[in-house]
Amino acid sequence: MKWRSYFALNDVPTPTAHSTGDSIKRQNVVGGDFNIKYQKSELGFLTKKQFQILSLRDRGFLQREIALEMHMSRSSVSMIEARARRQVIKARQTLKVLEHVKSESRHLVKIERGTKLQRIPLLVLQEADKSHVHLRSNMVDILRMVKKYKANCLSDGKTSRRIIFSFNERGRVQIQS
Repeated sequence: MKWRSYFALNDVPTPTAHSTGDSIKRQNVVGGDFNIKYQKSELGFLTKKQFQILSLRDRGFLQREIALEMHMSRSSVSMIEARARRQVIKARQTLKVLEHVKSESRHLVKIERGTKLQRIPLLVLQEADKSHVHLRSNMVDILRMVKKYKANCLSDGKTSRRIIFSFNERGRVQIQS
């Protein structure tokens, strides 16, 4: 999985590099303004250290280089990076679930006892209109649902007890049990 797009930071100070033969030595990229710019509330689930390591790795620094700069072992940097990446994955999954829940939010329509059968689809459609939801079901479909799933709730063309319909933002209609 590519991580570069998750941690693109335009306002993080750019490292300075000095060429010494075949190797490149980067100077003081962890300290300075970086520690001041980001408040804990801006980092979300990540600690400041996790955020620093991920942002430096995103900019191409090796774990060994980060370890030297932060005065820790390379294996510690590796462990912190791995935990941070797992937290980012969990956060992204949480956002996906939240979006799904929002799209599946339910609107309820309570059909009271004694309501005429022919009036039921009209009540459901009116509630959908109030909620600005376009239903996938029409009047005939709603009547079929009532006759199929709640036939025992009908007597003489009227409801013998309360029936509750629900529909989501995508227009899917269901009868609650």
